[in-house]
Amino acid sequence: MGPAEVGENMDARDRPDGGENRKNRHKENEGGRSGEGYVSAARYLNLAISFGLTLTVTMLLGFYGGRWLDGRVGSFPLFALSGMLVAIGLSFKSLLDELNVLTGRGKKR
Repeated sequence: MGPAEVGENMDARDRPDGGENRKNRHKENEGGRSGEGYVSAARYLNLAISFGLTLTVTMLLGFYGGRWLDGRVGSFPLFALSGMLVAIGLSFKSLLDELNVLTGRGKKR
């Protein structure tokens, strides 16, 4: 008799898991509700995509806006770099605000 046959022939009370099947244990590990782990992962994936897009758009706007201003004033790297640094700072502030809302520590909009 192999291990699979022993497990099938065992009474539910004699099994090491006390009669619970694997599906129920998996639900308990997810917090009791099915699909809750996927919803949480989707929220964090949405946060990552949002941060990436915010960072990209603000850096492009900061760089090209700064480059335009540098062309008007005649000081090329000064405003372009300043615009990019401001964009990075605003993007990370946005990320922290969204994380606080996601974890329940911030105000919902």
